[in-house]
Amino acid sequence: LGMHRKLIAKAQRINAERLVESDASRAAAGQEDVNVASSMKLLRQEVFSLCPLHYLLTGMVASFVLTVMTFCVPHVQGQLVDAAVDAMTRRQHGETFDEMAVIMPKLSVVAALTISSYLCEILVGILFAISRH
Repeated sequence: LGMHRKLIAKAQRINAERLVESDASRAAAGQEDVNVASSMKLLRQEVFSLCPLHYLLTGMVASFVLTVMTFCVPHVQGQLVDAAVDAMTRRQHGETFDEMAVIMPKLSVVAALTISSYLCEILVGILFAISRH
């Protein structure tokens, strides 16, 4: 137990010496103390200066549009199912009408949203990849 305390005291002394040496070398080089604010400032200056921000912002907008479309597709699909069930019910009651005229508008909206969300996924991937490199 006594040896353990001696080792801990020696490690603390070595660590304190390193901190003093580090502070002295930083002061001699004219560097400021490292803290969270200075790290964030450095991050904004160095990292974001290398990132093409217009690609990043366009990717963020496309990601937002993709999210909205992702929530819209199930809603429109539900409307399509409702229209199909209503058409089937009308047909079972003996009513004659053009089913395609009832279903096609909803089906085209579902198709357009699905294709658009797929293209947005591709666009988001490309834009964020460009921003990263």
